[in-house]
Amino acid sequence: ELGGRLEQQDVVPDADLPEYASSRASFAGGLVWKLSTRWSRALNLTSTQRHPTSTELYAEGPHVAAQRFEIGDASLRPERATTLDLSLRHRGERWSMSLTTFRSDFADYIFAWPTGGIEDELPVAVYLQADASFTGFEAELELPAAQLAGGSLTTRLIADMVRAQLDEGGDLPQIPPSRLGAELRYARGIWSAGLAAHRYDDQDRVADNELPTDGF
Repeated sequence: ELGGRLEQQDVVPDADLPEYASSRASFAGGLVWKLSTRWSRALNLTSTQRHPTSTELYAEGPHVAAQRFEIGDASLRPERATTLDLSLRHRGERWSMSLTTFRSDFADYIFAWPTGGIEDELPVAVYLQADASFTGFEAELELPAAQLAGGSLTTRLIADMVRAQLDEGGDLPQIPPSRLGAELRYARGIWSAGLAAHRYDDQDRVADNELPTDGF
């Protein structure tokens, strides 16, 4: 499997600020091995580039939805990432599962860094970029459906985790904690209903000037 994308972005601010204009290309390639009629392995390699957004380039004021005072940088360059992921999948008549592990190496990764300062009663975050790496996994298991009251009850279990660090040392801000979850779905005819519960771990791998969070 092969894919590609070519993207042109032009941003012209009304204020007396430098314009942004750049073209970037992204590519992806994947291999799938059929181990049997139900089991398969997949290997994917992607090289992607992302333009900075207008907010990342030009912000200078309160961002109420994010509850912080943001300061952009008009000199930001596009970020580049090389990602490798490996998956094992099973698709059967009664149950299915997938397990994926991945690593992404970023050059000039763009992120909002908490400075520790306060402006307009909001914490100040400045947009920076630096080399960084992301490593993690995703897992999903769907158990055999149970027949119940004229319908079927399906159980799905999920788990995921990511670690994100700067190449020069230290953790990146705003990285989600590890998660475990379970979902129940009852289906009967054209009707269905679902119930889900997720447990998030503590997050103490935080950036400077960022507070840890308790699990919930």
